[in-house]
Order: sequence, then structure tokens, then C-alpha cells
Amino acid sequence: MNLSDAVGGAWIGGTVDTTGAVIAASDIISDDAKQVSAIVKMLQNCLIGPICLIIAIWYNYTHTNPNVKVSQTLFGKIRGYVWMLWDRFPKFVLGFFATSFIISFCMEYDDAWKNNTLHLALNLGSWFEV
Repeated sequence: MNLSDAVGGAWIGGTVDTTGAVIAASDIISDDAKQVSAIVKMLQNCLIGPICLIIAIWYNYTHTNPNVKVSQTLFGKIRGYVWMLWDRFPKFVLGFFATSFIISFCMEYDDAWKNNTLHLALNLGSWFEV
């Protein structure tokens, strides 16, 4: 198709579903295509959350049920949006934040605690994979 490496990588990064497949497919073209496709795929992954949030708020704002009494004050609307977000928020993300905090700040001080925690995490991970 006579596409440049950057354009080919951008097309692959934007159309292929999984990040590993994006890297593998674009590496066939060139290293530059691989770099561009990885950037495009990472941007896609980063923007999906905010875009879904905007769509959810827009849909909730424009398609409210007329039979449900909603507070018309600004505070009532904001409170409704916050509860909608909390209900739809994937709670496992909080676990990722907690794990990241523990690994980033608590584990750098004590090597024994670090080794025990990593061993426990590996055992739990293998147990949950079964």
C-alpha cells in the first residue's frame, strides 16, 4: 500500500485489539512502526476510561427517566453523578491502587518483609489462576 512506517504502525496500533498483537504485527514492518503503534495503542488504552465516563454522564443527563423524581438543584445533580460513578466503578481498581502503594512505599525498607510479601503474592496469584 506504500504507507510510511509511521502510518502503518499507527494503523496497526489503532485497529489491532491486544497490545501484544500490536507489537508483534508492527515489528514485521520496522522498529519505527513498532514504536508508533505502541504509542497509539497506549493512548487508546488511556483514553477509553475518560471517554466512557463522558458518554455515561451525557447519557444519564439526556436520558433521565421522567417517572423518577430527580433533584433539580446543582448539588442534587452532582450527587447523582457521583453515586452513578461509584455504582459503575470497577472496585478492583482500588485493589490495584492499594497494591501499588504497598509495593512502592512499604516494601523498600525491609527486605524480609519484601520477600515474604512477594512470596505470598505469587502463591495467591497461582491459587487464583487454578
